[in-house]
Amino acid sequence: MVSGDHSNIDYTLGRDFEVYDAETIERFLLNIDQQVDHGLLSCQGPFSAFTTTRAKSDQVVTPTSRGLTPQAALATKAHLSTVINPPQPEDTVLYEEGLQKDDSDLAPSSALWLPSNLATSPSSSSPTDIDELFNINAIGDSSPNEDEPEASLIAGHDDIGIDEIDDPALETSLVPHGGNNIIVRQLDHVLSGNRQQDYLIKHYYTHVAAVLLPLNHFDNPFRSLYLPTAMEGLFCHNANTTTSRETACTALYQSLLASASYHRWQCNKQDIAYHELGTKYRTSSIQLLQVALTQAPPTANYQALMLAVLSLVTIGVLSGECDDFRMHIQAATQLRSLRSQWRLLSRSSRRLNELGAFLALLSETTSSDPSLSSWDDKDDRAISECSILHSSDCYAFTYGITPTITLAINEICRLSKNLTRFQLESERLPEEFLEACEDLGSILEAWRLENEDITAIFTGDGISSSLFSHYAKGWHGAALIYYYTRIQGIKRADLTRVVDDVGEHVNKAEDLKSAMDDTGQVISMAPITWPAFIASCNAIRGRRGVWEQWWERVLMYKLGNMSKQWDLVQQIWVILDGAEDQGIWLSWTDAYSMAGVDVLLV
Repeated sequence: MVSGDHSNIDYTLGRDFEVYDAETIERFLLNIDQQVDHGLLSCQGPFSAFTTTRAKSDQVVTPTSRGLTPQAALATKAHLSTVINPPQPEDTVLYEEGLQKDDSDLAPSSALWLPSNLATSPSSSSPTDIDELFNINAIGDSSPNEDEPEASLIAGHDDIGIDEIDDPALETSLVPHGGNNIIVRQLDHVLSGNRQQDYLIKHYYTHVAAVLLPLNHFDNPFRSLYLPTAMEGLFCHNANTTTSRETACTALYQSLLASASYHRWQCNKQDIAYHELGTKYRTSSIQLLQVALTQAPPTANYQALMLAVLSLVTIGVLSGECDDFRMHIQAATQLRSLRSQWRLLSRSSRRLNELGAFLALLSETTSSDPSLSSWDDKDDRAISECSILHSSDCYAFTYGITPTITLAINEICRLSKNLTRFQLESERLPEEFLEACEDLGSILEAWRLENEDITAIFTGDGISSSLFSHYAKGWHGAALIYYYTRIQGIKRADLTRVVDDVGEHVNKAEDLKSAMDDTGQVISMAPITWPAFIASCNAIRGRRGVWEQWWERVLMYKLGNMSKQWDLVQQIWVILDGAEDQGIWLSWTDAYSMAGVDVLLV
């Protein structure tokens, strides 16, 4: 943390930094000292201070002239060759170089899957070291004089992101939040020396972090976990120090820049330069993540690596283009398994485990794969994941769901996988299995929101409490539909009432936010789509109007994954209706598989 004596410090400033007099600089440093005493991230003018969670055992790597150890530089060079000439026929590469010799026993479970065929724009070049990965600047910057402002990046615009906040075309999705105003003011200052990156980071904090959470909450992980760790990567890079943790933090920083770039592109598809930026930053993030894995065992930098991996999932949610979410979720699951036996974890690590476990659960809900183990076998990893889901205290505000429904959906997945295996092997269903199926149905049908012990989370926040009530009831209704269709095989025509109930709750939630808009309190918190997707896929012909209305409403949040899901819902309707016209009954999961499109339902 930066504090204390400020004399004899040499600061290297980027060309976009302002020049301050001595009195102003002294005031900046005094304000930093006051704010860090309260544990706050502090940015005053060109100066910054932040807290870290670096373990004392983190291996310090002496930087070379370009900020990389020879081993890491060779790893980067080797990886770049796979980008240009990807291995065939595999689509992914199992990256094990980061495992130390004393980790050999963990190798099968700790190797992380990362893509080798990274998507890059035709005009992008392959960076060769961390400095080049970090300093991705303007597309087509042709400014002849480095002392003058950056050249125009888009026809008719100044620098990307500068003076765009008041663009009327963005008002439906670019809205202020109710969070920490101190940090908002801090982000007004130049941090990186690159105005484009500073704009994108502020856009991420103000708009992206807000839209990714369905409920306004002071502990928004996209602000409280992702951003401080990413900024650590920025500040350490500026200080020209490179450890494996700092490389992972820099990978996260690049990923947040990609997220912000893709969201800005979704807000205005004519700004294609933002799409190109998103692609470049995403590529850099993955390359840096692979470098970090060569510098130390994965467990040495658990939080930074987990954040970087999960942030790649977020990029897909924002862009709607990345189809590799299962790969990243699996990497997070493998990383989580390395500490599955740990009982004493920090709050931040527990929170990351909870977020990763829930994303893994959502990805499983659209899988029709059979169980790989028999009904009687105990799966240690499944038990560990279930324990994480059971102990979470953040799902209410991060996903709008209650603990009981979370565990019920997890159990439906487990039972349906075993049911599929029994059917494929033509086995008789064990009595214990039948009892488990019936007991789960009884739990779901007996559920009442007032029986859930989560009211304290939204004490004093009427709008969030009301929103959560509709979200939770929507989740419950969708979980019932999921149970009825996956376990009991009930047909869509017999689910009309519960499908309509889910539609009523998800639309009422949007009505509440619209009412807040009318009072001048702009609300930009996108709902989690799982309940609506499950229900709308099971809506019969003649009763789909409510779902057409809902999907069109939520497109205002400018999340590419939502547009992709709405397109898929319509494809599923076409498949189901076509089969019905031919006298063939298909389940929504059959139609999902036939559509050939895989989505993460968030």
